[in-house]
Parts: sequence; C-alpha cells; structure tokens
Amino acid sequence: MFDYLNEHLPIKERVKDLLHQLTLEEKLNFLSTRQLPIERLNISEWLIGDEIARGLVSRDPQKYTTVFPQAIGMSATFDKKLLLQIGKTAGKEARAYYNLGEKTSGLMVWGPTVDLCHDPRWGRTEECYGEDPFLTGEMASMYTLGLRGDDPEIWATIPTLKHFCANSHEQDRDIDNANLNPRLKHEYYYQAFKKPVIKGGAHSVMTSYNEICHTPAVLNHDLKQVLKKDWGLGFVVTDAGDFIQNVTAHKIFHSHAESLSACLSAGADCMTDNETCVIAAARKALQTGLLSEADIDEAVSNILESHFLLGRFNQSSPYDDLQQNDINTEEDKALNLRAARENVILLDNHKNILPLNPQKMKKIGLFGCNADVNLKDWYTGYASYHVSVKKALEEKGFEVVYDSGWDIVKILAPNQKYVRIGEDDFLYADTDETHASAFYVCEHGREQDWDNFQEVQSGRFLKLENDFIKLGGKEVYGWFTSETFKLNYYGRKNGQLIYDHLEHKLVGLNEKQQLVCLKQARPSEQNLFFFRNENSYCARLFQLAKDCDAIIYCGGNDPMQVARECWDRDSIDLNATQINHLALLKDISLHQPFIFVLISSYPYAIPEGWADAVLWSSHAGSELGHAVADVLFGAYNPAGRCPLTWYACDEDLPDLKNYDIMKTKSTYRYFDGEALYPFGYGLSYSKFVYSDLKIQILETGVQVSCQVQNCSERDGDEVVQIYFHAKSTRIQRPDIQLCAFERIFIKAGETASFSQIIPFAEFEIYDVSREIFCLEEGDFDIFVGASSKDIKLSETIHIQGECIPPRNITLKTRAELYDTENNTEIFTNPLSGETYVKGTYWHNQLIFQNCQFLGNQSLTIWASSANFPATLYIFCGAEQQPVAEIALQISDGFEDFQAYTVPLKAEGCHHLRFAFGQDVCIKAFQISSI
Repeated sequence: MFDYLNEHLPIKERVKDLLHQLTLEEKLNFLSTRQLPIERLNISEWLIGDEIARGLVSRDPQKYTTVFPQAIGMSATFDKKLLLQIGKTAGKEARAYYNLGEKTSGLMVWGPTVDLCHDPRWGRTEECYGEDPFLTGEMASMYTLGLRGDDPEIWATIPTLKHFCANSHEQDRDIDNANLNPRLKHEYYYQAFKKPVIKGGAHSVMTSYNEICHTPAVLNHDLKQVLKKDWGLGFVVTDAGDFIQNVTAHKIFHSHAESLSACLSAGADCMTDNETCVIAAARKALQTGLLSEADIDEAVSNILESHFLLGRFNQSSPYDDLQQNDINTEEDKALNLRAARENVILLDNHKNILPLNPQKMKKIGLFGCNADVNLKDWYTGYASYHVSVKKALEEKGFEVVYDSGWDIVKILAPNQKYVRIGEDDFLYADTDETHASAFYVCEHGREQDWDNFQEVQSGRFLKLENDFIKLGGKEVYGWFTSETFKLNYYGRKNGQLIYDHLEHKLVGLNEKQQLVCLKQARPSEQNLFFFRNENSYCARLFQLAKDCDAIIYCGGNDPMQVARECWDRDSIDLNATQINHLALLKDISLHQPFIFVLISSYPYAIPEGWADAVLWSSHAGSELGHAVADVLFGAYNPAGRCPLTWYACDEDLPDLKNYDIMKTKSTYRYFDGEALYPFGYGLSYSKFVYSDLKIQILETGVQVSCQVQNCSERDGDEVVQIYFHAKSTRIQRPDIQLCAFERIFIKAGETASFSQIIPFAEFEIYDVSREIFCLEEGDFDIFVGASSKDIKLSETIHIQGECIPPRNITLKTRAELYDTENNTEIFTNPLSGETYVKGTYWHNQLIFQNCQFLGNQSLTIWASSANFPATLYIFCGAEQQPVAEIALQISDGFEDFQAYTVPLKAEGCHHLRFAFGQDVCIKAFQISSI
C-alpha cells in the first residue's frame, strides 16, 4: 500500500508520498479546477468550484437545497451563532449530494464572498457581508467554521473566500485598478479575509479579477507572503477565466506560459480555466525554463492537502451516511425561517404603527413587484418550496387584494398592426386591437433601462431566442437575461424603439410580420412601436386599495437585473415607477396603515415619510413571506441591523472606482454627511435601556460590560454594538470603528448582562514605517450602543502600548510606504512584486512623517522621468523652501530608475516631503552619513 493511503500518517507526509507517485505530466492535471483522472492510481476526475454563498447552489432544478437569505441579509442578522448553523447545514447538504453523485465534485466550494462593499452601487452587494471588515470577518468566520464541519480531522467542505481583494465594482472589473496604499490594504481590505483564514474554516481564497496597484490580483505577491506565510492559508484559486485574461484582458504577458509561471511564483496554485490551456501552458513553461518541477510541486502540494483534509483517499469519512433525507429537513426549514426573520430590518415605524393588529384587519391591499414572488439571484440554489408575502398573508387568513402595479399595454407595431402571440409562441404583428395580446410592462431600471414584458394571460415573459422575440418562462433568470429589453424614444415621435439589452440590437418585423432583432446600423420609423395603455396602474390601485384595512407595498429589485454580477447601479434611487406607486398609495391611505416592505439586494435612497412604516428584507429565499408576515403582525419582533450605510442621495457617494475610503470619506468609518440609516441601525418593537458600563483593561484586551434592560411588554432581541475611536492625532484614524457585537434575546421587563473582551489586536494600526501591526499607546473612546450613531454609553480609557519610533531612513525605504500623498498612484511590477509611486498630475507630493535625520548626510533617491527632464524638490520639516533639488534626466521608461544623491543638512525628527511633476516615478530613498 502506498503511504498516501495510510490514514494514520500526518497529512503532510501523505501529500509528499502522493506527489512522489505522480509523474510530472500527471502533476499538471492538478493545476486547473478540472483535474483529470489518473487511472493507474485509481484517482478519479475532480472538479473544484460549487457555489455556496447562501447555502449549496445546485444548478439542477431536481436537486433542491435549503436556500437561505442572501449574504447581505445573513449579515443583517448580526447573529454569529446563526451563521455557524447555516454553514453546517450547507456543508451537510454538500456532503449528501456528494454521496449521492459520482463523488467527483461538490466539496471544494466557492464562498462566502467577503469583498468589502465600499459603495452600495456595487452590483454584487447581495453577495457580501457589508462595508465593515470586523463584521464581515466575524460572520464569515462562523459560516466557514460551519462549512468545515464538526469533525476535528475530516472536513465536510473546503470553503474558498471570494475575491481577494478590492473587487467591489463590476464595469470593467477585468481591467480596472484599485489603488491601495499599504495601510489601506492591511487595515481595511485584507482584514475581512484575515479572520476567516486564521480563526475560521477557510482554507482557500479566490483571487479577484481587478488589478491592485496596476498588477492583476492573481499576481499579487501577498498571496504567498501574507495569506500563506503569515496567515497559514492552504491554496489559492483564480477567478473564472482570469488566468487567460493575463494575456487577453490585462495584457501583462504575450503567452500563457509566461502567465502561468508568474501566477505560481506569486502564490496562485489552481487556475479556473480550460484545463487543456493550463496544461499546455505548463508544458511550454517547463520546456522554456520559465518553470521547474519544484515550482509545480509546490502548487500541487498545496492543492493535494485539501484532498486529504476532505478524506478523499480514506476508506471512509464521518459524513458517508448523509443521504437525500438529510437535505432540507424540517430542522433546516426551521433554521431557514429563523434566518429570514432575523434578516428583517425595521427601518421606520412612525407612531408605532407596527405591529399591525390582526384582529382589526380583514382585507389587506398588497401591491408591488415583489409581493408575490420569491426571486433568485445568480448564486441561489433551487428550493423545494416558496412562500411569497402574498401566500403568507393568505395563510394567516386575510383576504388579500393583490396587484403587481405594472401598466398593462397592447403593442402597435410599425406596420400599424397589433402584436399577438401565436400558437408557436412567436410574436406576430398582424391583428387588430381587440385580438391583440396584453402585456405587463415591468420597469426595473432607472430611465427605463431594464424592462420586461409579461403576458397577462399566461404570466410568461417575452424573451429573445435566436434573434426572434417569443414567449418564454414565468421567471427572468439566466447568466444573460434574454427577457430584458431596453426602450428608447425616437426623436420627437411618440413611439419607442425596443432594443435587446445585451447586444443592443433593434427589434423590428421580418417578412412574416414576426418580431425579430434586426442587424441594422441606425434606427428608423420602421422600428417604432407604440404602447397603448389598456389598464393604467393608477386606476387599478386606487380601486383596489381604497376599501382595504391596511395597504402593504412590496417594492425593491429583481436581483437578476439592473445590478448584479457584471452590472453596477448608476443610482441608489428607487426607479420612477416605484416612486410613483408610493406617492399614489400614500395619497390613498388617509386612514389605513401604509407599510413599505422593501425586498432588495442593496440599500436605496428611499423617500422619507411616504409610508407609516418601512421594513427591509433581502431576497430571503423560501421563507421570505413567512418572515415578512410574522414581523408585520407581531408574531416576530424584528432586530435586523444595517450592515451598510444607507446614504440619502447619490451626491453622498464618490467615484465608484475609488477604493480609498479615507480620502473619499466613505463607509460609516469616515462618512461626514447625514445618513438615511447609519451602519448598525435597526428598530425593534421593544425598548431597551443600557446602564452600568464597566470597562476593565486585562492582560489580553479590554473587557466591556453593561446591563441591557427590556423596558417593554414584548420579548425581543437587541444587538449590542461596541465601537471605539482612537484619539491619536499623529495619523488619521476612523471616526468610529466596530470592535464587538452580540445579538441577545431579552424577555419583557428583564435585564441581560453583556460582556466581551476585545483583544488588543482590534485597536492596532498598521505602521507603514516598520510594516507591522502595532498597538499605539493613547486614549480611546469606547462607545456602547444600538448603532454607529445611537450611542447609549461611553467612556474614555488609556491603553498602554508603544510609542511608534522615528522612521529609520538609513534603511532603504520604499516610496509606497508614505504617510500621506497628493495625486499619486502605486504601481507594482507583476514579476518581481516591487513597487513604485507615480505622479499623476502636475503637482504631486509624498510625505514621510517622523523621519530621523543625522545632521550632515546624503540622500539617495531612486527615481525616473520617462517624458521629459524634471525637477524633484525635497522639503524637511516645516520649511517652506526646498532644502534640496534633484534634476532628473529623461529615463528609458517608467521603471528605468536611476540613483540620484544630494547632500542634506538636517538633524532630529522631521517630516520629509517630496514634490514632483506628472509622470515622475519614485521607487525608494535612503540617507547615509557623510
């Protein structure tokens, strides 16, 4: 028997033995996510990459799973114990389907997504845990621990964190750059990943599509230096197609062989690309000396370790008995209901209109696009059942008067005939208005950018198929939503042009008078359609709502349209149709309660005061309807909290592609405006009073304790949140920063004790002068409250730490390690990982604080100027005039750095400032005694 089959040996030894058994050609099979079989060793094919964002994602409608709330909804629960249980359920179901299948995939799973949402316009906001690295790290750690399973030796699954890092915009994500200075990178973007790797169950990380400091994230040398060496990560996988994109999109290399060599060198082990391409690239790289077998061995060893952690080469595992009856059990359904309930945030409750009294309600007016649907996003599995808000209210015995709120139209074609649906499901423009088909016009995007046409009679959507417009299914779903169209007015005509949304092809008529997409260069009146409004939503909603005991409007988004993977939002405003609905219903509801239920993947700038109460829920899966109905009528007391800042308007937001949250004053940490709903915010039907704050500094951290009393007649949860602010003025620190939280159930009239020890590590900063995290001595404000703005108790404490020493600039100091800058960007060499700073405008600065000068010394600076001769000015301390100037010669490219040395007379500790012009690049500097 081979040693790798010996279950009593340590995994490292088993990996080493299996690697020894493999030929070089066989090793290459493991470099892609589709790993080919090795028949002579009885090793079957293996596939990496089942999605698990909100439970196991099955792409087979016959393979149902427990579909939990979207990740942003799970984060809104602020319930770490819940996330642990959700992870266990997802891991259990993954194992059950693995046992039921061919045992070739399903255990090396992709998720959770822990990218930080620095801007709520990001199309994939639904997949993340919010804007705060502490909240994200805590929640992702618990989810991944659950996915890992309870067995100490054999893991249920191998969770892979997505996407490392700064990957929170969609347009041009495969070529765009995130300019991250070291402090921003380590204190914010890396922090979300650190805890799930070190303390959670994550063993793998997927790299992001974007560039970081102008080098593709897949070539980020921190993959090896930080994730693996410092944090102990197992292996790194690329995002889909991104290995090939080094040649095709990033255009860093001319060949895939060069790309593969660089990827492995940086620390990426496994390519999510066509295995034929990857293997061919590896062969060529070996033949040309770009790679050695030792390089291949390092990557393959990292990947093989996960195979052994899963028990793949063991005779049995603790999960072998899991079967179909272990999937979506009654316990799983109960957990799902709990998650859906806990994800609901009560945003407004004027005059305590909620909860509604069911004894006073007989007839409910229920309106809106999300009132009678359970919508999926792309990373959603198939559920065995669905409960919409409408269905849940009907289950409670109410008479529900429902309307989606869309206008109903008939379509007049350019040939002056009306459109009907033929028996073959194709659309024909050959009838009169009486016999024409009627359609709901479902407007999702801003300014009618995303529209669907749903036939009233069948409930089926029109879709594009092989350039023909025909009747499709009852849901809009797919990687490319072929049910989505775009409407544009044509000149001063009253008609509209219909475009295919994806390829922007115009709809017109063929010789059979069928509606088809035409290949033409420009529109004409032959493409002009007229929508005859047969039944306006205004009249319908007025008639339906006026006699109801309560009006509930369920708005929000369709997660497959407008904003999703590949598309960001242009605006955080509700679309015009929903605003019109709200305005109409507000005018109608003079004496009835009017509740706005916002079911969405992200925050909106919603109109204030238009409804008596506002609830938010993510698209919460199977149990969405039960959760919303239970909160509306008091069967459940809401306690969800905002994991994102809800901004009041678009003007509060900077450029979506600017990742420097400190400069842009983004997220609750730095935002200086008035938020619509701040981070951590959420109301309850109970009232909680905080008292008796006690703070004690221990050897391991700061213990914060208080009492929380439920001063109401209703049991409820309270989310106690601890924040701090470092009062240091040496460098800019966040205005306020989350460092602990706990969701606590407190019975009516009772008092609960809250106590947590906050490790000193949570108060640390990244000291760029030494490239380490450190605890700086100083005063810290400790805040205890119900949100980042609702502070109940506070106290200032002094924490012993270190006084950061002066910069030792006798050591060669990289330019990227500045304290502050103006108008510069950091660039990274994709092969070496070396960095430099480039001036982007006419006037640029780098400032290095607290530098130790020697008196009489020389300063050497490595710089380049690729466009023209330039002058670099050197300032010391508060001097307004430069203490030295350097004349830079024209260099042979930006990275052609020359060493320039000038004498410099200064003594003691001072700030060192460099001022320079556009396209001047600085790599490093150093002082030496004369």
